Amino acid sequence: MNQNTQKPLVYGGTVSPYVRKVRVALAYKGVEFEDVEQTPFGAPSEFRELSPLSKIPVWKEGDFVLPDSSVILSYIAQRYPTPPSAR
Repeated sequence: MNQNTQKPLVYGGTVSPYVRKVRVALAYKGVEFEDVEQTPFGAPSEFRELSPLSKIPVWKEGDFVLPDSSVILSYIAQRYPTPPSAR
């Protein structure tokens, strides 16, 4: 995880299939994270700074931000390559 042991944040809503696939991947890998409920509609300017197109999900780990589910999944696969039982 981060050097400061802060959990990554996943911005999104439960109804989104894109958010769900990221959450499933994180659960499979055994990665702890914090959910931040966020709808893409009428998003505040703070969220639009993270996701200029106001899309969910968004991964935030310290200053590192990824605003696309496919890119997030690729990052998770690279960052946590071993199966959860091997860690």
